[in-house]
Amino acid sequence: MTGERDELIARLEALSGPDREVDLALARHLVPDVIVLRYDSVTKRNEAYTHWQYTESIDAAVALVERVKPIGTGPGKWHWYVDDRSAAVWPDGIYDESAVQAVNPAIALCLALIRSTTESDK
Repeated sequence: MTGERDELIARLEALSGPDREVDLALARHLVPDVIVLRYDSVTKRNEAYTHWQYTESIDAAVALVERVKPIGTGPGKWHWYVDDRSAAVWPDGIYDESAVQAVNPAIALCLALIRSTTESDK
C-alpha cells in the first residue's frame, strides 16, 4: 500500500485545481465507506463515485482530516492547520513545521494528511 500512498502524494502534488478522480482515490485510500455506485448513462454502467469533493472544498478536506486523525491533545491525538495555500498535520507533542504547498487550501490539507498517514491509519 505504500506505492498507492506515494502515487496519491504525486497526484496531489501535480494538481493545478480540484480533481474528482483524485477525490475518489482519496476516498478509496482513507475512507472507502463513502464510495457509492452511480449509474453512468453514457457508458451504461455503474461506476464508483463519492459525493465528497476533498480537493475543492475546505469543509470536505477538514472533515476528512478529522475522520482519519483524532484531533486534540494526548496520546494518539493530532493537530492540523491550513492557510491560503499551505497546510500541516502532525501528532500531538511533535510539532512539525514542514507545511506543504498546493494551489488551494483543500488540496494542501489533503496532501498534508496523506503524507502523515501510515498503513495503520486505514
